[in-house]
Amino acid sequence: VSLIMNVNKNWKMFFFNVELIFQIHLLLFHIYFIDNATASANCRPAEYSTEEGCCPTCPPGMYVSRHCTGFRSTSCLSCTEGTFQDGDNGREQCFACKLCDAGLGLKVTKSCTSVSDAECEVLDGFFCSDSNRGGCRAAQRHTVCSPGHYIGQRGTADKDTECLHCTDGTFSNGTSTSCQNHTNPCDLLPHCTINMTASGPRWCVRKVEFLINNPPFVTAWAFLVHWRRRG
Repeated sequence: VSLIMNVNKNWKMFFFNVELIFQIHLLLFHIYFIDNATASANCRPAEYSTEEGCCPTCPPGMYVSRHCTGFRSTSCLSCTEGTFQDGDNGREQCFACKLCDAGLGLKVTKSCTSVSDAECEVLDGFFCSDSNRGGCRAAQRHTVCSPGHYIGQRGTADKDTECLHCTDGTFSNGTSTSCQNHTNPCDLLPHCTINMTASGPRWCVRKVEFLINNPPFVTAWAFLVHWRRRG
């Protein structure tokens, strides 16, 4: 009986020790993550947070290749061609440089370096159609106004051309900034009239009966043409 009691006592001590060890590990695990979270929240301006705590940042033009540990500082590498990093950072890669593609209506005004992005502007005769972060990623050619319209506002680098309709009695070929009033130089000739359109005047003769019913007018016209030919 005493042997059985000793065995039970030993088992109870074993389970007690196991539970105590588990509680200690749980407490240490909890303290570890609280301390790291507090340390990450309190990183200094020249540091960035990691799972291990705070690490020194990399300078502009470089990125983090390996985070710091308790035995070594942060390892940094230079940005590769076509990428950049414009400030102190804890990033594991650099930003891709902006492409100023002429096929998208753009041209380079400042080339990309390891510490700054490229700067683009639209080509002449284009306007920005897709802006991003204060720059332009794509542009479109300015609209050409069609006949019967006039240019209300010329296109800029930011806006397309504004085309407006001509009102009744006016016309434009689409290249002017205003519409012109129709004029009829045939008003003095009873046999001639003019057909007005928004895109411009179109000449026509419609009073043929006037010529038929007025032989003297036809005779005078023929004499005038003959006299001009002799002169």
